[in-house]
Amino acid sequence: SVTAACQKLDEASAIVKEEEDRLADLAVVREKERELETQRIRDEEVARAAELQKIKERQEELEREKLLEAEERKRKEREAEKQKEKEAKEQKKKEKKERKEKEKREREARAEKDDKGSKSRSKYDSKDNERDRLWGDAVDEFKSSKGKHKGSRRS
Repeated sequence: SVTAACQKLDEASAIVKEEEDRLADLAVVREKERELETQRIRDEEVARAAELQKIKERQEELEREKLLEAEERKRKEREAEKQKEKEAKEQKKKEKKERKEKEKREREARAEKDDKGSKSRSKYDSKDNERDRLWGDAVDEFKSSKGKHKGSRRS
């Protein structure tokens, strides 16, 4: 009976030992599963972080492109404005030149008209001028001779 009890105790010890080994193996498996789960979570976080970084870089690239496009648009607007100003200046110059040419043509036309009118008057004008000149000379001579020749007015 003692041997039977020892035998039962050995069997129970063997069962306990097997159960402990099984539990130890199970603990090792669970620990390994936890490590794998932790690694999987870490890998997912790294992948998410990399994806977020790519998204951030793409957004920055899009922002840079927008800024470059805006700068290019502003540059083109400035160039267009300068071109408009240049064209306006050229137009003003052209108008001024045309106005001066028109005024010159009008002056020439008036001068020509005046010349035609003055040719018909010129013969009278020249006689008037000659008479005025002679009269002026006579007056000058009279004034200069006054008091020099007593009794005679002519020199």
